[in-house]
Amino acid sequence: MKALVTGASGFIGRRLVMELARRGHETACLVRPTSKTAPLRDLPVEFVLGDLGDAASLVRAVKGRDHIFHLAGVIQAVGGPAFETANVMGTRNLVDACLQAAPGVKRFTVKVPFAVQMLAARLAETAARLTRRPPLLTREIVRAARDHFWIYDGSKIERELGFRPRYGMRESVRRAVDAVRAGGSGGAGQGPGA
Repeated sequence: MKALVTGASGFIGRRLVMELARRGHETACLVRPTSKTAPLRDLPVEFVLGDLGDAASLVRAVKGRDHIFHLAGVIQAVGGPAFETANVMGTRNLVDACLQAAPGVKRFTVKVPFAVQMLAARLAETAARLTRRPPLLTREIVRAARDHFWIYDGSKIERELGFRPRYGMRESVRRAVDAVRAGGSGGAGQGPGA
């Protein structure tokens, strides 16, 4: 696997990078000049200087990669436009870079907050009613799956969402990497039988 991890210096990203390196995968980390990379410095990883708002840096970052783990995003901002610029446009820029410079990408995994998953499920349910086709994603699936692969601190999930994930951080990262290697999605909300 030749992976690129965005958000590699964050809580989840750092653990994913450590696991990928431990397994011997060729891993690159998209980092900004202000990223705190000290915990990753002793790992056999490449640091690619860039930003989700800089298309040229993303093209450099994705070139030759076959797995993209997009974990970067803004979780606190002054207003909605700042969230949209960082999260929506940044993701769009990364997808565009993959289409332009990384035709060999086999998997693009995105960390998606629970509230966004629920919104997507509601939209899928509405589209299904209008087209009279079964929905591919439902709110019931999202709720049921949240017990499986939440790659986040369990105590924070419990405080914010009121439930305790089935697996801890280390086990969730291990299972996510295993799922990707086995051809599953490996993303949040994906569990056995989901």
